[in-house]
Amino acid sequence: MRLLILLLGIFCGTQAVAQLTKPTHRLILFNGEVITGNQLVYNCPILKPAEFVLDGIAYETSTVEFFQNNHGYFANLSRQNSKSKERYAMRIQKGNINLYEEIEIEVYGGEELMVEGNSAGKDPLLASGEYFNYYSKGDESIKKATYRNLKVDLSDNPQSMQHLKQYKKYQVFQWGLLGAATGIIVANVAAQSGTGLKFNPIMALGLVIGGSSYFFEAGKSDSLWLAADEYNKSEQPLVSNP
Repeated sequence: MRLLILLLGIFCGTQAVAQLTKPTHRLILFNGEVITGNQLVYNCPILKPAEFVLDGIAYETSTVEFFQNNHGYFANLSRQNSKSKERYAMRIQKGNINLYEEIEIEVYGGEELMVEGNSAGKDPLLASGEYFNYYSKGDESIKKATYRNLKVDLSDNPQSMQHLKQYKKYQVFQWGLLGAATGIIVANVAAQSGTGLKFNPIMALGLVIGGSSYFFEAGKSDSLWLAADEYNKSEQPLVSNP
């Protein structure tokens, strides 16, 4: 009898721990309503609108702003992009500013995480966590991670603004290189007017100069990341995050 009671106690304790450690499944609708449950999956039926199914009840994806399941916390990108395709982003960093990386919903939307297998290195289906495409402050609506948006939302942090100024410098360098390349090519084409256009070393130089502007992309991406990181390290009051 004592053994039976002991086993029941262990079982109940294990169940309680499982309930505490299992992530809450929830939907946050665009109207502000929050709906919680035990099981949330993404479903895309043939010839029907895509939907989220929470404990057997279906909700059209067009009504869902954020959702949380076993795999993380995600944002619906439908209002930032064309509605012709389902697009979502996963929260990869939580703080004064929440950072999101765009993902494939089919990979993260089921009860089980979709992975490619035991291939060497990082699974290409999963988020890298190395860059962000979108962000939100607290529980505000998600925004695209552009210089223009971040310049407004991080303006109260001087360190973040320094990194955004560096982003702007990289952008100016890019424009300068592209402008120079365009000028070289256009001038060379004009010089050959009436003689038959031929590709020559000067035009090749223009293409090389224009192509070199691409190398500033990594610096721009790093500047945005560092600006967000400084904001999250600061003592800004943390807005409530679900």
